[in-house]
Amino acid sequence: MKRLLVLSLVVLLTACSEEEPVTRIVFAEMDSASEPYMSRAIITPDYLRMDYNKDDDDFILFERKTGIIYSIVHGEKNIVVVKPLAVNIKTPIELNIEVVKGELDKDTPSVEGKIPEYFQYKVNGKICYETISVPGLLPFATKVHKQYLKTLAGEHARVLSHIPADQHDACDLSANIYHYQMKFENGFPINEWHGEYSNGYKRQMVDFEEGYKVNPELLKLPEGYNRYSPSDMTG
Repeated sequence: MKRLLVLSLVVLLTACSEEEPVTRIVFAEMDSASEPYMSRAIITPDYLRMDYNKDDDDFILFERKTGIIYSIVHGEKNIVVVKPLAVNIKTPIELNIEVVKGELDKDTPSVEGKIPEYFQYKVNGKICYETISVPGLLPFATKVHKQYLKTLAGEHARVLSHIPADQHDACDLSANIYHYQMKFENGFPINEWHGEYSNGYKRQMVDFEEGYKVNPELLKLPEGYNRYSPSDMTG
C-alpha cells in the first residue's frame, strides 16, 4: 500500500518494479459550486476506470487499445461513447504558453527520493492552473491519463466551431485541446488547482496503491444499456 497525505505532504512510499502495475489512485476534489467529494482512478494495462470511489456508482471506462471513452449512467441505463478524433482545427486565438517553476518550503518531504515541484501554467499571461508535481512518480498512470485526455481533446475540438468567437477562452483551449498533456509533463500532479479558471476546481491525491487487485467486474460495460455518441445527446 502507498499512502500520500497531500495536505501535509507527508509521504510513505515503496518502490514497485512492474512496468505497468495495476494502480489505484484516490483523489479529493471540489470546486466553488460543490462540496468536496472523493474520486478514484483504476489503471490497468487495458483500461482506465474513473468513478466516485464506489464500485456501484456511475463511472467512466477508457479502453486503451481503441482509445474509446465510455461514460456509464446507471440511473438512465445509458452509455455515452466518445471515439478518438484527430484535432484538425487550428486554434481560433493565439496561445502563448509559459510554464513557471516556483519554490516549495525547504522542509517539503521527498517522494521516492525526489522533491515535489511547484509549477504555474500560464496562457497569454494568465495563470490557468497550478500543480505540485513529482517527477517520475506513477509513470504508467501518467501515460494512461495522457491517452485519455487525447481522446477528450478530439471531442472538444469537434464542437469548437459551434462556440461563438467571443466565448473562446485561452485556458480552456490550451488545457482541453491544444496542450492537454501539459500538466503531466513535469511529473504526476499530486495537487492541482485552477483558480478562476474552471470554477475554482481543486484536486488532491490522498491515496494510491500499485499492485492493486482489481475486481474484473469493474472493468466491464453493463449489458442492455442504450448507447449514444455525444452528437446524439446534443444534436
